[in-house]
Amino acid sequence: MMHGPLPDQQDRSEAATGNPLVAALGQALALCNNAIVVFAALALIAACVILSYSVLGRALFPTARCRTRCGRPRLRSPTC
Repeated sequence: MMHGPLPDQQDRSEAATGNPLVAALGQALALCNNAIVVFAALALIAACVILSYSVLGRALFPTARCRTRCGRPRLRSPTC
């Protein structure tokens, strides 16, 4: 699997247009796309950290007891 541009393919990301409005819109959309990709990557990293913290917290610091619906304490079970 190859990641990246092929050397024998033309790069069309910098295509020039005759209309300056279309060219400006293309530049603005490219900038928005880059910003969205950066924020999505940060959100993914934050979600990984939060979920890993949650899993490690449950594994390293289990509660000794949990309560049933009636309020009586019982030994910890997977449903708690």
